[in-house]
Amino acid sequence: MTFFTGQSEHKLDSKGRLFLPRRIIEAVQEPSDRSRFFITAGPERCLYAFTPSGFARHYQQVQRKVRGSDDYRAVMRGMSRLLSEQSLDSQGRVLIPAGLREHGGLTKAAIVVGVFDHVEIWDADQWAEATAAAAENAYLSHAAGFFNGGFPEPDEERP
Repeated sequence: MTFFTGQSEHKLDSKGRLFLPRRIIEAVQEPSDRSRFFITAGPERCLYAFTPSGFARHYQQVQRKVRGSDDYRAVMRGMSRLLSEQSLDSQGRVLIPAGLREHGGLTKAAIVVGVFDHVEIWDADQWAEATAAAAENAYLSHAAGFFNGGFPEPDEERP
């Protein structure tokens, strides 16, 4: 399984292309997945980038959660409308389409963050102002429990 980690800052060029760090590309386990990414809007004001196989898993999870709901078709349309499959160019850049750049507030600089099964792309100013500190604080506030076995496994019953 592919695990993306780390953080780096990169500039968007005038055409809306963003450099993906070598560590991100090299982390992709499936060689056929290394040159293409599915980019979509994230629930916060960021973008998600998935490998093709990673997006297939994400799609299946979303579909399972909304199947049978009244807004199933709307969710599927929204997901499809906000999705763009992009290939890396020879320099390791990926095009971020205008609508997705607008959703993420991306204008000049972006932060690329590995989040294990996907990559998040944030506007650098937004990331610096609130998101980075909140993410670090959330992790650190739970770290002792993570490392000391203080949290039950997902299958275990909670008190």
